[in-house]
Amino acid sequence: MNANELKTTIIEPVLEAMFMSSPRATQMLLGIAAVESDMCQNLTNTICSSLGPWQIEKKTFEDIKDRYLMRDDKQQLRDDVENACGVKLENLPFEELSKNFKLGCAFARIRLWWVSMPLPAATDIEGMAEYWKEHYNTTLGAGTEQDFVDKYNKYVIGE
Repeated sequence: MNANELKTTIIEPVLEAMFMSSPRATQMLLGIAAVESDMCQNLTNTICSSLGPWQIEKKTFEDIKDRYLMRDDKQQLRDDVENACGVKLENLPFEELSKNFKLGCAFARIRLWWVSMPLPAATDIEGMAEYWKEHYNTTLGAGTEQDFVDKYNKYVIGE
């Protein structure tokens, strides 16, 4: 899947349905898909047991689904995610992330939304790389900021 297809068929519709759409979020999610899965070419990481274009780990999946979206005060967001992704979250298995890219997008967006620091500008590739490393990949992750920049340029800009 190329970046434009991912953007127009997955990211933008999901973010709009969740009322979490912005150019910053769209570009950040494109960058994460580029660096984490080579723009959907590598959907499973056996080293850290993560799945999908955004390489969501099982613990993150469970935190978002069971401890956050199932809260009573998150009913509207849960409904928005379910409608956007065509799923019912209750009893939804982690493995759904390997085939439901909309679900992965929604969970990645929520993961970013949890961060109190605002997303970098949609044109700030280096800022997105730093943000991804600190808040998504983490300092313990194998990826580097340069990996993000290189893959963003290859998959997002190069399209």
